[in-house]
Amino acid sequence: MKNAIVYSCFLSGKWYSLVSNQLNKIFSSKTVLNGGDVFICASGTEEEYNKLIEIVGDNKATVSYNSNLKHACEAYGFKKMHEISKEGYDYICFMHSKGVSRLKDPMPVIIAVNKWRNCMEYFVLDRADDCISALQNSE
Repeated sequence: MKNAIVYSCFLSGKWYSLVSNQLNKIFSSKTVLNGGDVFICASGTEEEYNKLIEIVGDNKATVSYNSNLKHACEAYGFKKMHEISKEGYDYICFMHSKGVSRLKDPMPVIIAVNKWRNCMEYFVLDRADDCISALQNSE
């Protein structure tokens, strides 16, 4: 089965720790360890993009960069999903750096955003096999 993970990350504010943590989870996920491809779509300044490349290091990933902060973010990842959907992938998972732009919000908002991000990571990374199985068995 040919699978991919598209990760859209917004390199703004205090992004480094959140994105680094998510990329560690992505690169150690079953999807990637079983040969799945990783596509990273980054939006931010060139300086921040260079920091991202250091985080990726020797991990196998196709990294795209867009300096347009106003119209990029998740939309850039959705565009990548559309592009690679024509390349014979059986399943394409999508993740994003949820909450990186919300780190200055009131604590109740931050807590809710963190829970949402944890839920996304749980199903996209930890339970990917179960999600794929559910899709295969659906009508």
